[in-house]
Amino acid sequence: MRKTYLKYLKITLVAILSIWFIKGCIDDNFELDKLNMHTENEGIWGIPLVKTSFVMEDLVNIVDTTGFVDTDDEGLILLVYTDTGYSATAREEIVFPDQSYDTLFNEQDYQNAGGFQGGLVTMSKANINYLFIAAAANQLLDSMYIESSLLDIDIRSTFKYQGSVTLTFPELKKDGVAYQKVIPINDASGNFVYNNTFDDLDGYMLDFTNFTEPNNFFITYQVELIENTGSGAVNPNAICDVDVNFREIQYEYIWGYLGTQTLDIPAKELKLDFFSAFDVGEFELYDPRIKINVINSFGLSVGISLPTFKMKLSDDTWNDIVGPEVPTAGDPWIFYSPEESYPAPIIPTDTTVKISGVGTNLNELVAQLPKKLTFGGAAKLNPEESGERTNFMSKDSRVNAIVDFEIPMWGRTSGITFQDTMDLDLGNISEDMEMIKFVDLKLDVENGLPHSLGLVAYLTDSLYNIIDTIPNANDWPSSDTLWIVESGVIGPDSLINQETGKTHSTSIIRYEEDVDLLDNVKYLLLNIKFLTTDGDTPNPPYVKYYDYYEMDFKVSADWQFEINEDL
Repeated sequence: MRKTYLKYLKITLVAILSIWFIKGCIDDNFELDKLNMHTENEGIWGIPLVKTSFVMEDLVNIVDTTGFVDTDDEGLILLVYTDTGYSATAREEIVFPDQSYDTLFNEQDYQNAGGFQGGLVTMSKANINYLFIAAAANQLLDSMYIESSLLDIDIRSTFKYQGSVTLTFPELKKDGVAYQKVIPINDASGNFVYNNTFDDLDGYMLDFTNFTEPNNFFITYQVELIENTGSGAVNPNAICDVDVNFREIQYEYIWGYLGTQTLDIPAKELKLDFFSAFDVGEFELYDPRIKINVINSFGLSVGISLPTFKMKLSDDTWNDIVGPEVPTAGDPWIFYSPEESYPAPIIPTDTTVKISGVGTNLNELVAQLPKKLTFGGAAKLNPEESGERTNFMSKDSRVNAIVDFEIPMWGRTSGITFQDTMDLDLGNISEDMEMIKFVDLKLDVENGLPHSLGLVAYLTDSLYNIIDTIPNANDWPSSDTLWIVESGVIGPDSLINQETGKTHSTSIIRYEEDVDLLDNVKYLLLNIKFLTTDGDTPNPPYVKYYDYYEMDFKVSADWQFEINEDL
């Protein structure tokens, strides 16, 4: 934007001219008090008002605020709309529930152990088989390296003896040593209660491979009672109830078959500012494409389908993107597993798939100036459903899907229009209207784009009411007629090698009563219609837009002043 206050420019220039003219003609020996201080002068002055340039990359940035402007190696402009289509972490999606186990010792177990012998009785339940509830119904676990977990042990004993309870977990090991807890029973009243939580499971490996049934592991219980701490007899109703609860299980790494979970990809929306900036017309692009880049460090394959995949067009209707390139539930995109690298970090796979106008109706939809792109669907883990225990996952594993709607600026247009507003304050020049004979406004355009430009400029007041136009009715058949500036000269290499220039002069003031019009001018509104080279022919050629292409606009005024003043 440029602001111009012509009143002060005009008065200053006239004053400088007058003083220079007078002083330049006076010899040092002249007596100034005898000089006639009346002057008359007439001249035409050219004053620049506004000058601005639109480099092609800047022009794209002006009309679009949500996309990202990039270029290829040759400088061809790429407009890229980017969003994270989906992001899932192992911690979020593979969550193990709390695991609760209960074992009871009673008087019959006392009898089966042979009663007190040598002052002790030891009751055992070895290798009790428990199911570890997986995160999904069809998961087949091999092993889990635990990062952290809480272990609650709750014991209630009505045996009226002191002694101890020992819990051993043969498949839960660290450095080859099984996890074990020994809980003393230090109350012989028959009302012993123990509740405690342990948080020392970090670094332990839980192994599920020693069982014919999936996802099982052992716990061995042992209850020892000391004869001389009680009466020597055992109540037939005496029990020792042992409850074990694993909760807040966090894994460092897991192995096995992690099931066929289907994860929701919530619908997301991309606003396409670039197309919304144009009021009318069509913009046919040579190669628009939607790329989905998937980074996968889940140690399994992932299938992605997009049942929601559509565009909102300029008429506010939604149209589905269809074609064989669009993934469905029956024919999803498959993103394969990375290689296992434990204990080193998993190196993710990086895969990009593309939807183009060749395999879909994307070209036809983009030509209708879409406003929005919406997509949503599902991510299925292990889409092949092999059941083989070859999956693996770390706590840091994740799947990220980045959606890029990539638009190479390479195409042709039909009737596309663009507007821009520039400040143009002409000041209160009516105060000096007796000095002004006429004013001509000149619009100079240098066109370095591969489009011819159809132009009309509007002079407006502060409320954007139109005061006059360039060209106007004084020198143009109709105020709605576009002034055509031909495209830049396209060389044999299909690049612009020379700008095309054109100047139009329009008379705003011819009579004194017209001066008041300019007092209210505050803005210059440029209305530009882009016409592909060869005009509006049925099949105009495709043209490329490079970041260094530009068009230049300059507004200037020719003022004719008549000075008849006493100085």
